[in-house]
Amino acid sequence: MSSRGSAVLDDLDLDIRVDGLAGEVVQGGLEAGPWAVQVNNIRFSFDRANQSVLLNLALSSRWQTGRMSTFWRQLMADVEGSGQVELAGPLRLSLDTGDLLEADLKGRVQARTLSVPLRPPLVLSDLEGELSVRPAMVRLQGVSGRVWDGRLEGAVSAMWGTPTTQPLRPPAPSARTQPARARLDDVVFSGDVILTNVDMAEVTRQFQEHDPSRQGRASASGKLSIRGLDVKSLGGKVAVYMDDVEAFRLPVLSQILTFLKVQKETSDFHGTFDMRGLTATIERARLANRLSALEAEPGGTIDLGQGRMDFYLVAVPLSTVRDLLLKIPLVNLLVNLQDKLTRLLVRGQWDDPPSKLLSVQPVRNVGEGTLTFFRDVARSGGQIGGDVLNTLRSIIELPFAKPRKE
Repeated sequence: MSSRGSAVLDDLDLDIRVDGLAGEVVQGGLEAGPWAVQVNNIRFSFDRANQSVLLNLALSSRWQTGRMSTFWRQLMADVEGSGQVELAGPLRLSLDTGDLLEADLKGRVQARTLSVPLRPPLVLSDLEGELSVRPAMVRLQGVSGRVWDGRLEGAVSAMWGTPTTQPLRPPAPSARTQPARARLDDVVFSGDVILTNVDMAEVTRQFQEHDPSRQGRASASGKLSIRGLDVKSLGGKVAVYMDDVEAFRLPVLSQILTFLKVQKETSDFHGTFDMRGLTATIERARLANRLSALEAEPGGTIDLGQGRMDFYLVAVPLSTVRDLLLKIPLVNLLVNLQDKLTRLLVRGQWDDPPSKLLSVQPVRNVGEGTLTFFRDVARSGGQIGGDVLNTLRSIIELPFAKPRKE
């Protein structure tokens, strides 16, 4: 045992039976830092021809970070919480290097609480999911839990080399199995996640130091992947829906509403964005309230890394043109609305004042989809309804159950 291992192991109690090159751990336990591992059963056998050991595991473990030493706190990146992990199945290790050669492990992960060290801490609760470990692949699927007083569902995976979904098989005699060596830069992390009915007051308090939103709910979905920690390799799609939020307290939206002289109104928002690195390209972005509606033109960009905006939008004052929107046929609507619409260029830093961030532009040909949107929200009193949640789910690949009633 290395000096480092002896420093963090608190207790080891195993009952081991050995018969030649095979054996079994029939019961026992291990305590190390925040972990307490219960061994239900481990069968092992040595393969001298291939210099490997085959293990068949049945383990359960509990973890509690309340009394962690400095070593374990650094190792777990200051993430705190409690929960348990169950894992069972075969794996093969190299006796030469200790590398994982093959694996077919399955189990469950549960976390009663998980606190990520942000300011303030991000607290997730009632997390659970199904864990699987195979050669060059770790996957956590069927994830569910709670965050920001809403529901979280999803699946995440890490892959490197050439993942396989085939069951573990004994290697051919004398044919050494080479491990799939990988650096962090070679690992591709991917995930499909949906958040449902989160509290916008809690969300904005998490990320916005001053004047957070005080009401409203939101849902969002994302299908993203990244190679290692290289943010330039980040790619995927994100969709957001906000219902009755105080948009006048949110960055950029507050400047736009101030410029349009629409303040202190709760709004609905629906947007879909294509992610490349930290740049979000607008596919659709719509906002509506009792007094106004606006839609961003597709193709504009939001640089999340630099906080820079560059997109156009078209706005309409619902309070003064509601009758026009509801009575005039769609084919004639643009002609009658031409002098009522406002087209803005949003270009600059997200915290620039409206006079610097926004400029009025000539109104160009407005698409039928935008006019239809303006008519729909005029009819609904500024509400973006429809089947928005199904739209959010359409960009991800998860067999989600229907949300539970809270």
